[in-house]
Amino acid sequence: AKGVRLNFQNGPISGSGGGSYHPDTKEVYLPRIGQETILHELGHAADYSTRMGRVRAYADPIIRNGVLTALPIALAAGDHIKEMIPGTIDDKAISFMQDHAPSIMAATLTATTLYPEAKASIMAIRHIRDLERLGRQPVGATARAAKRLLPLFGSYLLGAVPAVVGMALAKKYMNQ
Repeated sequence: AKGVRLNFQNGPISGSGGGSYHPDTKEVYLPRIGQETILHELGHAADYSTRMGRVRAYADPIIRNGVLTALPIALAAGDHIKEMIPGTIDDKAISFMQDHAPSIMAATLTATTLYPEAKASIMAIRHIRDLERLGRQPVGATARAAKRLLPLFGSYLLGAVPAVVGMALAKKYMNQ
C-alpha cells in the first residue's frame, strides 16, 4: 500500500549480508538475515512512508552534508572569513559554529542517523513483543530481538563518536 518493495537478494552493497532500506527507491533489501533485522528494515520503510518521514528522507542528507562541510570551514577559515566580510550575520553564524562545533555535530548525527535507527529498532522490538504476547512468538523472543538489535544500534552510536570528538579537538586546537 505504501509502494515499498522487498528484495530478498543481495542489495546495492553486494554480499554485505545485512539488510538495508533505501528511501529513494522505496526498496528493502533483506538477504540472509533474521526476523528482528527484517522488522528493523521494515520499520525504516514504515517510518519513511509517513509525511514527516518523507521530509526527513529528503532533508537528512542535505542537513548532514551541510554540517559536515560548514563546520570544518568555520573552524579552519572562519576568522579569515569574518575579517573579509565584517559586520554581517555571517559573523554571528560563524562564531556560533566555532563556539558550538561539537554540540552541532552531535545534534546533527543524532537527528539524521541515531534517531531513525533507534526508531526502527524500537518498532521491530515492539512488534515482536506484541506477537509474543499473543503467543505467536516463543517466550523470550523480545529479549532475543533486543539482544540482537541493541549492539547494532551501538555500532551507529560508536560511529558518531569520532566526528564529535574530532570537532571537539579541532575546536580546542583552532582556539590555541
